[in-house]
Amino acid sequence: MPATLPATFDVLWLSRADIDTLGITMAEIMDEVEAGFAAMGRGEVEMPAKIGIHTRKDCFIHAMPCYVGGAHDMAGMKCVSGYPPNQKKACPTSPASGRSSTQKQGWCVRLWMQPG
Repeated sequence: MPATLPATFDVLWLSRADIDTLGITMAEIMDEVEAGFAAMGRGEVEMPAKIGIHTRKDCFIHAMPCYVGGAHDMAGMKCVSGYPPNQKKACPTSPASGRSSTQKQGWCVRLWMQPG
């Protein structure tokens, strides 16, 4: 029987300050980036070209799926939009969301990011 999430659950919002408190160093970030490129070199990454739509003049929504196999065994989807007219409305111009799932459990976690 597949694992299931509860019908409702809390969302944890993280600010840039929250991320900064993790104390992750640039060296650690670069190690992870290097590991990602190594996984690509071993053929463990599936990352097709992004697809997109253009809903207004100078506006877009793009979807970017990715799978990293091997020891990571994770899949995800990033959706990002660019809406420069939102600046005049005091709204974010590039809101993004990401969704990742562990392949072993099939659970999905939705992440919402707001620049700034």
